[in-house]
Amino acid sequence: MRSYQLHSAPDRHALFAGLPARVWLEQELLRTWVVADPALIVQLLRSPSTAISDMDDVLDVVRAKHRIELPNVDWACGVLPVMVREDIHPEIRKRFATFLAGRLNELDAQLPEIVKSCLAPLGRKGRFDMVAQVLNPLMRRVFSIFLKSEMPADFLTIHVTEILSFKATVSHLRNLDERIGRTLSRLRATSADEDEVGWKFICLVFGLDSVSMMLTESLVMALRGSDANRPARLPDFPLETGVPVSHRRAKSDFSIGEHSFARGDLIRLQMQSLSYSDRAENHKFIFGAGAHSCLGKQVSLRIFEAVKHEFDGLAIRGRIVDHQITPSHYIIYHKSVHIEVF
Repeated sequence: MRSYQLHSAPDRHALFAGLPARVWLEQELLRTWVVADPALIVQLLRSPSTAISDMDDVLDVVRAKHRIELPNVDWACGVLPVMVREDIHPEIRKRFATFLAGRLNELDAQLPEIVKSCLAPLGRKGRFDMVAQVLNPLMRRVFSIFLKSEMPADFLTIHVTEILSFKATVSHLRNLDERIGRTLSRLRATSADEDEVGWKFICLVFGLDSVSMMLTESLVMALRGSDANRPARLPDFPLETGVPVSHRRAKSDFSIGEHSFARGDLIRLQMQSLSYSDRAENHKFIFGAGAHSCLGKQVSLRIFEAVKHEFDGLAIRGRIVDHQITPSHYIIYHKSVHIEVF
């Protein structure tokens, strides 16, 4: 099994546990180290010898070779904290954190009612699609608060998160540029402040798909652990990370323990191995570590805690009937999760 199949395999917990190696080299288009060792992942996240790998080099090659422009991708690369120059990165994070704090105050006031309303179908016996009938409505209402206006339904499938991936084909980049353009057009219709448009875009890129994935996979795991005599319960801390894969680039030759990395190496971090670790202290690092740790960690945890409180209180007994996802090398996109509540 290739590394890009691990994070979405239905039996991935067992797959991670049974990996014959925790670190290995894959050489296709890029020399890529795959790391599924929790301790090494934490060290690499904190290492000054690694950096967030961005799309600048990819875009330069595309422009030179194919003579095309991608204005919306360019715009996004100048806004997203992980893609801006290191000298302005701290200021971008600080200003976005200020915007997010204001949205968090409003979210706190509305979240209990939103979660109670959206999870209500789980309290009734029968079969239904948890994605369409529970999670998508929840995501729309929560992210409408971040966007300060009703979130369009098509944002649920626009997947601007893919700007963080490394699909470098011209067709993919053109399609991504068009999707980002449509998203920006909608956001600019809600605000004349270009900075605020940027903050809203950041919320979508780092929040929408990742929070949806975190909640959906956590609920799937909880339901798989229930039966007619035992109600489903969510863990105290999410064990399914919304960002199952993260990347770093080696800034220079360096070594950590027995592992040596060369300048320019791409390092693929299989973040789920942190969640599945026997060492509980590793679980908290699913939100990253160091200078690029997740700014939205507290938002994600607030949403998870509200969902856990309501979900556990329903004492649901049920089963997964069918679980369909859209293949992706970097995240899990859920098509549907059909369940039966007893």
